[in-house]
Amino acid sequence: MKKQDVSYVCFIQVRTKLHVSRTKRTCFRAENDRLDMQIIWEFFEGMEENENANLNKRAN
Repeated sequence: MKKQDVSYVCFIQVRTKLHVSRTKRTCFRAENDRLDMQIIWEFFEGMEENENANLNKRAN
């Protein structure tokens, strides 16, 4: 995973589990929960689409 992805995982965990932690170990525990994992990947895919759209706008 890219370094910035850590904050995405933490963000999703905070919203779904209402649990705040600044450590990677606790953030990535969210992956063990199927519901969290689904939300995390939907969030990643959405972010990726937005980033690609922004790159295309800059290229034009």
